Amino acid sequence: MSRRNTPSGSPRREHGTPSRWDQYWALLVAKRIPQQAQRWYVTHVQDFLDVNKTGHL
Repeated sequence: MSRRNTPSGSPRREHGTPSRWDQYWALLVAKRIPQQAQRWYVTHVQDFLDVNKTGHL
């Protein structure tokens, strides 16, 4: 899944609930992380997942 540097639009759904990525974006918003920093966090989490071969949150 690639959501790098894209603002959150309508929530994606996985089995009727928001995806883990949308939940993560919502957490960043709830913690009042600035939008530019949100992109940084998402990019680094994706890089971490790529290196560790888990592929998901």
